[in-house]
Amino acid sequence: MSLQLFLFIFLSISIFFLASRIAIVLYIVILPLLLLKHVWHRLSWYSIVAGCATVVLIFFAIVNYVPVVKHRFANDINLAGKAYESDNPGTGMMMRLVFWRTAIEVIEQNPLFGVGTGDGQDALDIHYEERNLNSLLGYNPHNQYLHTGVMLGLIGTFYLLLTLLLPSIVAFRRGDTIYQIFLLIISVSFLTESVLQGNKGIVFYALFNALYFFYYSPYEVSGMKKGASKDY
Repeated sequence: MSLQLFLFIFLSISIFFLASRIAIVLYIVILPLLLLKHVWHRLSWYSIVAGCATVVLIFFAIVNYVPVVKHRFANDINLAGKAYESDNPGTGMMMRLVFWRTAIEVIEQNPLFGVGTGDGQDALDIHYEERNLNSLLGYNPHNQYLHTGVMLGLIGTFYLLLTLLLPSIVAFRRGDTIYQIFLLIISVSFLTESVLQGNKGIVFYALFNALYFFYYSPYEVSGMKKGASKDY
């Protein structure tokens, strides 16, 4: 138990000091959900609301008083709406707004089948040049859904969504919390990164998705169906 507590604290500190906005948001969302899952039947609605409020307060305290985290969040708030005022759109989040808008424009011109897997970056660069954003040449959309839409159109994006939706249904029916959380993390990560455009992202998603999808104990499943005890 002490080792688990140490690892939990170490992981929590590491996530915040990495200062990844999406990782921090996921942490704030997933941690209360896990706690509620394990203690839901023991708590009153008052305790649940109080716990959620506490998590929100801790989040805002960290954003305001941990310098590296405050820098990441505050800059984006201060620069909101200024992404197109100069050749440099500002912080990472503001740059992503430009990437996403550009990707949407490309998709609008090639809605069904996209521009092809080999011409996606060229199509984006043309739009960057038209907006006089030459410093962004070579940047991908930093959004896997939009990136897939640029390359393969809405049909490809629909197929990508199916690869997330169908495993989510399987995980929900099994009651597999870990698998559900994995798919949630992947789905949200796709919003701010083109995860599947690199070998590391492809291997990570394919490997762990396959492990979670296919790995379960047939004995445990049959035992549950027969009402047998899982203590074996």
